[in-house]
Amino acid sequence: MTSDPWLRLRHAVAAMAIGAVASLPAAAVEAAVHEVAIISFAFEPAVLEIDTGDTVRWTVRSGRHSATADGDEWDSGVMPAGATFERRFDTPGTFAFHCTPHSFMRGTVVVRQAPTVDPSLIVAALAILALAAAAVAARRLARPRQR
Repeated sequence: MTSDPWLRLRHAVAAMAIGAVASLPAAAVEAAVHEVAIISFAFEPAVLEIDTGDTVRWTVRSGRHSATADGDEWDSGVMPAGATFERRFDTPGTFAFHCTPHSFMRGTVVVRQAPTVDPSLIVAALAILALAAAAVAARRLARPRQR
């Protein structure tokens, strides 16, 4: 170990930054709610691309309709005008759906894997910033005082 107190300070600050962030899990980008309107005899939009963790909200604008997965993953039941149904999608994939009373009404939700923030990148950035701050502080303290 070195006897240089400024080097020890820089190492301590870097260690604190790393310790504070290293235990964080990968942070997902904030989830969103996407709207699908059921108007007359159509889903709008008919194809929707979302990220994992996002929610789709179907809203019946006219008539009586359902939002029912072709693979039985969900079924809103038949809903009257003004009703809504929500489903969160946690698994990537392509999910076809239809209206039960009107089988010609079809739509698709395409779920992509949500991007994440790698904690190791955060740790590296914080360590660099901590070292830079410690170096600036050491330079300022090492300057001779002017009287």
